[in-house]
Amino acid sequence: MRLYESVFIARQDISSQQVESMADEFAGIITNAGGKIHKREYWGLRSLAYRIKKNRKGHYIMFNLETDGATLKEYERIMGLNEDVLRFLNIRIEEVDEAPSIIMQNKGERGDRSDRGDRGDRGDRGDRGSRPPRQEAAAEAKPAEAAAEAEAAPATDSSEE
Repeated sequence: MRLYESVFIARQDISSQQVESMADEFAGIITNAGGKIHKREYWGLRSLAYRIKKNRKGHYIMFNLETDGATLKEYERIMGLNEDVLRFLNIRIEEVDEAPSIIMQNKGERGDRSDRGDRGDRGDRGDRGSRPPRQEAAAEAKPAEAAAEAEAAPATDSSEE
């Protein structure tokens, strides 16, 4: 038996309970055929990069499973027939990482966004510091351009004509 990582995206308009029951159904396919689910994660309702079947969001579920090739083919066939599944991807892996996936780690770090007011990395926007205001910078550039044009233009003396 080989190890696989399987991720599928379910439609946005079904409830979380329906997504969980659908995931239970897919897990049942693997376990009934003698396979094993090592890890299961619900990543939540996330935005899609582009519309898929008129959906802008989708429920993401990830499995790490151990099964044989025939069972995986049946698993993929049933996922393809389910109208609530927008996309799925199964890849072969060498070993199962027992730690939470990157997506789940980022969810825990983000937490609540109560510290949004602290933007220390951007500096103080009220103090313009050494940067001149835009109008003054444009006014200073005009005399410099005029001087450059005067130097480049040939000198003509009106008395010689």
